[in-house]
Amino acid sequence: MENGNLMDTGLRKALEALKEHQGQKESAAVAAEMLKGKVLAPAIWDKAPAPDGHGQLVFPPDTNISLMVMERQDKKNFFPFFTSKQTLEKWSPKAQCLVLTFDQFMPFVKMAGNEIDGVILDAEDLDITLDATFLQQLEKIRLRGLSASRITKGDKVTVKDPGEEGKYLGNVLAQAAKTLPAVRALVLKERLMPDKSSHWFIIVDSDQEDPVLFSKLSAEGARLAGGKDMEFMFASAELGRKIMADSMPVYTRPAA
Repeated sequence: MENGNLMDTGLRKALEALKEHQGQKESAAVAAEMLKGKVLAPAIWDKAPAPDGHGQLVFPPDTNISLMVMERQDKKNFFPFFTSKQTLEKWSPKAQCLVLTFDQFMPFVKMAGNEIDGVILDAEDLDITLDATFLQQLEKIRLRGLSASRITKGDKVTVKDPGEEGKYLGNVLAQAAKTLPAVRALVLKERLMPDKSSHWFIIVDSDQEDPVLFSKLSAEGARLAGGKDMEFMFASAELGRKIMADSMPVYTRPAA
């Protein structure tokens, strides 16, 4: 989960432009970069992550993780996020951190409720704040634009069983599925990409094909995803049906 080499230049450039001129165009650019980029989030946890044999650090499923909070002179509280190790070290040279996407840090913002006023980006450098209301509106836009799958016709799709690496994530997804009555079954795979990277590939068999299910499952699984993206597909798709037929589900809804 830790990655001291992150440098999100797209987000940084958008923030610098917003610092120069706080217009609608600049705000929209920051919003777009927040949705697709990653941030360094100073955090504390009670159980150390362990290497999984694939170069990823994975937390035990019962780990308690808290993002650090920064209180401003006006008594408002923010989660401090950073675009690079360099800007993080200006704020706190020895801080440990998580690398989080928008979908991964929003559950922390929502869980904090009224105790957190928003996030502050590159504190003690750019010092740009985004309030919680803005982030919640951005999440609604994200949900409306959430696609069932990034796969297009002609794409080559290679998947493999996640093995031990995905055990904790599979358990968390199964627990989340129990709270979603529409979900009949879940299959967890690892999709291998042409650039040698990989991300989690989750097939959802459900009574209702509502993309909000993807968001809810993603929010629960985010902290155990090992920094990898999570891609979802409904089982009704041809590829989804094929993978489902050849795989052991991590969750199956109990018979009525």
